[in-house]
Amino acid sequence: NGHAIYSPVWKAQLGYTDAELENNFDTWESLLHPDDKSQALQRVQDFLASEQMQIYESEFRLRHKDGSYHWILSRGEKEYDHKGRIQRLVGSHTDLTEFKRAEDRFRSALQASPNAMIMTDESGTIVLTNTEADSLFGYANTSSLGKSIAELIPARLRAQHALHFQSYLKMAKERRVGEGKELFALHRDGYEFRVEIGLTPIFKEEGRYILASIVDITSR
Repeated sequence: NGHAIYSPVWKAQLGYTDAELENNFDTWESLLHPDDKSQALQRVQDFLASEQMQIYESEFRLRHKDGSYHWILSRGEKEYDHKGRIQRLVGSHTDLTEFKRAEDRFRSALQASPNAMIMTDESGTIVLTNTEADSLFGYANTSSLGKSIAELIPARLRAQHALHFQSYLKMAKERRVGEGKELFALHRDGYEFRVEIGLTPIFKEEGRYILASIVDITSR
């Protein structure tokens, strides 16, 4: 029915006292960042309409009392009456603003690196690159995202790489790869080139990531 109950802590997170924000759905909607509003509202509607989705999760920005926008992670679940009908959505908000700022600083540092930088998740899927990496491997800006790191390795070496990758995950630590050995990478155009690689494990709440620093040493 549009009625909502926001805890005093929920309101204080945005700089308000308990009496300053009304307890209704319109309050939350009015605080949404204009660029996030459509998607955030649709996410709620999709969740309420779905019989399969039991856990709600969404990220968006809400306007703080001081006029700034804070990144929020919203999580929730449905509560039902004795007839199995949805009665309400109950959840919580986590302020991600500082995390987002730290993430932005990390991305900026990555972009500023003179080396090609590629980050993959535990499955080997590329989740982040910098401009140097895109240029080195011949990909348009960020077009390698979502691809397997194996696509940047010559086909003849992929099986061996898969074994080394799994071995590294078991004892992940910062180190150089293949010291004293010749390592090869694969350009998008199909030619191979020699590289030096350094690996650094990145640990986040949602899992482990591997950050690779790659230098083309063909000219050596």
